[in-house]
Amino acid sequence: SHLPLASPKAVLLTGESGVGKSCLVDAVVPDSVHFGAGKFDQSVQISYSGAVSPVSSVLYQIASDERLIKELTAKFDASFTDEEAQALLQVVPAVRVLKVEQRARNDSVPSEGMAIRFQTLFRRLLWLLATPEKPLVLFFDDLQWADEGSRKLLNAILQDGELTNFVFLGAIRSGEDTTFEIPPDTAVEVTTLQCNCWNEEEVIDVVMTILESPDEIAAKNLGILLYRRTHGNPYFVKQYLDSLIDSDILHYDPCNEKYAWNMEAVERAIKP
Repeated sequence: SHLPLASPKAVLLTGESGVGKSCLVDAVVPDSVHFGAGKFDQSVQISYSGAVSPVSSVLYQIASDERLIKELTAKFDASFTDEEAQALLQVVPAVRVLKVEQRARNDSVPSEGMAIRFQTLFRRLLWLLATPEKPLVLFFDDLQWADEGSRKLLNAILQDGELTNFVFLGAIRSGEDTTFEIPPDTAVEVTTLQCNCWNEEEVIDVVMTILESPDEIAAKNLGILLYRRTHGNPYFVKQYLDSLIDSDILHYDPCNEKYAWNMEAVERAIKP
């Protein structure tokens, strides 16, 4: 609702696994922006992989727009030397959509100087993609598992006060060790949102809404049971409901036009 942006913004979502951080992002990001999402993986510590994937996603999305690609390619050629384009291409292969051809691949580990140079080039690429007509929104999920190179790159982005029309969205899983922190000298306005599990009343409301149950007592008992089994974690509430429907314990009664279930069967199916 506040796009385009005169200055960069950041929103950091925190909460336990399954609480709905990614779903919240999917629900609120408008179609009027360039949006890319990436996820860090605890078992994959390839430098920069999680940090560049949202930008790669954006580049591949716009690849089919011939007019936009032509426009961005012209701006890219005017903004980057051939050597700089090759340096970007080494880490962000998706830059190929801007008609950059790779001459030779260098798989050596970047030195500290090369890493700092790449940070500058990457930020300049973001400047190119983020426009008043189409702001750039990047989502970095599971930041607690970000590799060292990615952390330094993201910190450089968050310290760039010249990056306009840009929103940084990040998600960190509570209860996990993390080395990612918003830099104290950030140039970005940061908002932190704590995503919590549902309380008992909220789980009951969800059950009544999904099942459209006119039987408030039965729906309330089911909601209370689901809350006790899941502690209100939205992911597990959904998993249990899906499982009960798939196993026909929760079944739709077309004659009465409502869902029906046997509470004893439900209790047996979702034992603690």
